[in-house]
Amino acid sequence: YDNHHAEVLAHRLTPVVYDVGDLERFAAAANRRGRRADVHVKIDTGMSRLGLATKDVPRALARVGELAPLRLAGLCTHFASADSPEVEVTREALTRFEDCLDTARAAGFGGLVNHAANSAASVRFPEARFDAVRPGLALYGAMPSTHVGLPGLEAALRLTTRVMAVHEIPAGATVSYGGTWRALRPSRIATLPIG
Repeated sequence: YDNHHAEVLAHRLTPVVYDVGDLERFAAAANRRGRRADVHVKIDTGMSRLGLATKDVPRALARVGELAPLRLAGLCTHFASADSPEVEVTREALTRFEDCLDTARAAGFGGLVNHAANSAASVRFPEARFDAVRPGLALYGAMPSTHVGLPGLEAALRLTTRVMAVHEIPAGATVSYGGTWRALRPSRIATLPIG
């Protein structure tokens, strides 16, 4: 962990916490500042990257309730497949998230700002909009797949560069860091100055 918890709070940011240990660290940082801190808790409903497992939500909610320097301000999740043609995966994730919202209400947590909808879900699953949406790719004027359409959406930026160099390489030659790409045939490789 980067231990920037105090810095996050000093800038009056609301952290999204996906680990019970981080609840402890933010509580300690808030305690040192002498002010309560709002946190949102992220729940893993199928992305399998960040978030508390749904089975751990009751324990995490109980812990937030015990940590006086923290106030649970919201719950969130992130959908893994809202842009795929199969809608059932997202509907199942939505049901898991709604069950967690019910658990939070039953534990006495009300007035939360709950959010789940990414770009695709905000268009395809209106029931996933809750109190806020988190458009990502849509902010740039794009949708994540052909299964998600938003008429009138326009590109918000353009990325341009130029070819800096061109090299002819033989079959079997490797390219770039670690040589992770190997030419299967004689190839022409262009280098673009972009980063």
